[in-house]
Amino acid sequence: MNVRGKSFIKRTRKGNIAKVTKEHYLRDDIPCLSPLCTTCSHRDVKLLSNSADFYLIPDTNVVLHQLDLLESEVVTDVILLQTVLQETRNRNISIYERLKRLLNDQDRSFVSFANEHHKDTFIERQKDETSNDYNDRSIRVAARWYTTHLNTTKRVVLLTSDKKNAKSATGEGVEVLSVDELVTLYESKYPHIRELVAVDTTMDSTEAQEDDRKRKFVYEEYWNSQQIENALNANRVVEGVFQASPYNCMEGRVSNSGKTQQSLKVILISGIKNINRAIDGDVVFVELFPEEMWCSPSIEVKEDIEEAIEETEAGHSVPKVTNTYIRKEPSGRVIAIKRRNWRPYCGSLQAKSSSYLTLFVPVDRRIPKIKIYSKRVSDLLDKRIVVSIDKWERNSMFPSGHVIEELGIEGDIETETKVLLHENSIITRAFPKAALECLPNDGFQFTPDMLRNRKDVQSLCLFSIDPPGCTDIDDALSIQLDENGNFVVGVHIADVTSFVSQDSALDKEAADRSTTVYLADRRIEMLPPRLSSDLCSLKENETRLAFSAFITIDSSGNVLHSDFARTIIRSRKAFTYAEAQDYLNRAREKETKECTEIEQSLLQLMTVAHTLRKRRFENGALRLSSPEIRFETDLEGDEITNVSVYEFRETNELVEEFMLLANVVVAQRIAKSFPNCALLRRHPTPNEEMFEPLLKIAAALNVEIDVSSNKQLSHSLEKIHEKFEKENDSFKATLFRITTTRCMTQALYFSAGEVSQEEYFHYGLASTIYTHFTSPIRRYADIIVHRMLSSTIGYSSFPDSLLSSVAIQKIADHLNARHRAAQRAARDSVALHTLRLFRGETREEEGRVFRLLSNGIVVILPRYGLEGLVRFEKNSSASFFDEAKQVLITPKGTELKIFDKVRVSIQVDAQVNPAGQLVMHLIE
Repeated sequence: MNVRGKSFIKRTRKGNIAKVTKEHYLRDDIPCLSPLCTTCSHRDVKLLSNSADFYLIPDTNVVLHQLDLLESEVVTDVILLQTVLQETRNRNISIYERLKRLLNDQDRSFVSFANEHHKDTFIERQKDETSNDYNDRSIRVAARWYTTHLNTTKRVVLLTSDKKNAKSATGEGVEVLSVDELVTLYESKYPHIRELVAVDTTMDSTEAQEDDRKRKFVYEEYWNSQQIENALNANRVVEGVFQASPYNCMEGRVSNSGKTQQSLKVILISGIKNINRAIDGDVVFVELFPEEMWCSPSIEVKEDIEEAIEETEAGHSVPKVTNTYIRKEPSGRVIAIKRRNWRPYCGSLQAKSSSYLTLFVPVDRRIPKIKIYSKRVSDLLDKRIVVSIDKWERNSMFPSGHVIEELGIEGDIETETKVLLHENSIITRAFPKAALECLPNDGFQFTPDMLRNRKDVQSLCLFSIDPPGCTDIDDALSIQLDENGNFVVGVHIADVTSFVSQDSALDKEAADRSTTVYLADRRIEMLPPRLSSDLCSLKENETRLAFSAFITIDSSGNVLHSDFARTIIRSRKAFTYAEAQDYLNRAREKETKECTEIEQSLLQLMTVAHTLRKRRFENGALRLSSPEIRFETDLEGDEITNVSVYEFRETNELVEEFMLLANVVVAQRIAKSFPNCALLRRHPTPNEEMFEPLLKIAAALNVEIDVSSNKQLSHSLEKIHEKFEKENDSFKATLFRITTTRCMTQALYFSAGEVSQEEYFHYGLASTIYTHFTSPIRRYADIIVHRMLSSTIGYSSFPDSLLSSVAIQKIADHLNARHRAAQRAARDSVALHTLRLFRGETREEEGRVFRLLSNGIVVILPRYGLEGLVRFEKNSSASFFDEAKQVLITPKGTELKIFDKVRVSIQVDAQVNPAGQLVMHLIE
């Protein structure tokens, strides 16, 4: 093994320039990964195939601009060089993540080769050689080594569209193909493959250029790196993530992630020219405006850029509104893009067109329309398609892109479900063969090894309580009295880790999925059904393995002691919430001695749960709210017949309290044993600025609310509930809770070593520490926590590779992203299926005003838990709008205040959106 010194220049956190030198190890045993090679050792590694005509080595530009082509099933046997992977990671993290998925997919022949650590492919950077030229040369050297190494066994082809690089490679004896030449090879067999090729960044269709010239539309040129650096040092520019407004296509905000201008945490970007081609999620540089140029947030709904620009030119952009509350915010303009967040987008073509150029309309209304040039425009009409953005030129109102996939006919329920899953990056692939091979065989029975060192508690009276139709039962409960008269509550959780071994193919697949996704009509599971609905599920009258927390609690709700054990259990009953509530109600009507053991347990658990709940809210836990609905179907379960707000019972509260308690005591235990890397969950404390929408509404309704702490906020919300309950308007209190929920950030998984102990706090639960332990069938976070807890009780060891805070935080970041995506997909599915219920008819319903805008209102329908926009007629605005008092007068003269009751007509309009869009009209 050789050691070299490798130097590079980097900027320090203080902004200084430093030269860094690291030892660079070179090896001669890194395998080529071809099964045809007889000289390399290929033990336990993913290999290329035997059958391909050639192996492809793409350069970085091909990977960055033509990944849709590489991801297609047509392209196989690809060698991704370390040089290419590193450069891609530095330039576009989302593309890098897509490459990692290809490398991890056992069914795709994509492999990585560490060319910078192989003694025959490592090269030193030459004096005055640019980094781009150095990387190109590194790629050519590796391609030449592969060509020589495999000799006549297999052709090796460098894939590049860089003419200079191609010429050099050919001169060095490397076979080269351009992207166009590769596509031509496959085009006769796969006629649509050319659709996957990204638009050339130096060319555009003549028709598209002519269309843009007619518009005479030009964005500002992006600043160069030296201009940005100077402005950063002068505190005139900040870096952050652009977040587009869901209501106004000409507005967005940038969350400041830099070290400068900390007082300006959020910068308002108003106007299409100031947004300057930024797309939601892009990391951008923003020039800060002086205070006299600050803007007020828009009070208008603007959903179409072309329409908004036309209104501006016609003089309709400024509504005739009397607004007594004008608050200006720190404002700025985007002057450069640091990192694009472009992804494949689902949507449809805008309108029928006789030409090859048309506009694609994404379903995500935060994303601009995309120009596409395709000879198949007529074939793609009335279809849901997936489009990638290739570029966005200064002289083009919209970005340009290409079609990469057809999903199906617009409006079809299966097609629209594909859309929402694709939009939220939900993994829908079948479980890989390697993962399924980790499952127990049919006829499996517990082995003595699996039962050894376990506590057998099958004699305990324990049972589960879940929603109707639940087959993946994670948890069960038991309760006993100890010799001192204290309650010993058993929280028994499915022992998933007994079936999912650390670093197995099944474990890696579960980690990638991270969570089970629950849609209105189906679920997409984290674990195969063999485990989730069978061997791990705590089914009634079946022996199962569990991880149990035995929590001793006195009559005042104080936790005296907690014990943990791997157990063998047998559930006596699998209740639904409604069934458990019926049992509980009947038990209350009986004498204690007449109650069955299950009824007595339910009564005791309910008593303890009430005590715990009361203490929690007294300590500042929040009763938050968000619309949650349930569907009713016909006897066959195929057609939705009704939708209603979910009924929350006492038994829901019972289960909730003990799951929360178990999560808290487990968090305390693992944080003690793993102080630097325990996987925990926190809910950041919001600052008062975040509560501004809530405070504004409270002031308008003459209601006192204290947001100085979660305890004061909780007490305020309780008083508000009491006030409106007396006025027979308790839903108004619910609207306050919904507003409160939306003022906060989401709870997050994190590594204990990444923040101070004060920041472990879970604001919503008023708990100093928290984690997730109780749902390992459906959450991968719980699997990690189970492994940590198992280690603390000496049952198993925790892997050394995860004993660092950095490693756990990396997992936490992935879990957070997957959790958010699953939540979005669930909401989108509910909306999709609700639209089916209203299709073909117009209904009149009572709603509540939830937000006031100058040209419309946002309405919540209490009966359905739905939220929708009521727009005033085109180019019409409120004749009076007082934002401070949260009151407006509609163009027809109706006065509306925040949270007022209104009557609206609702219908589904398939013209606005092929999947159907809920359209509301105010009945005045």
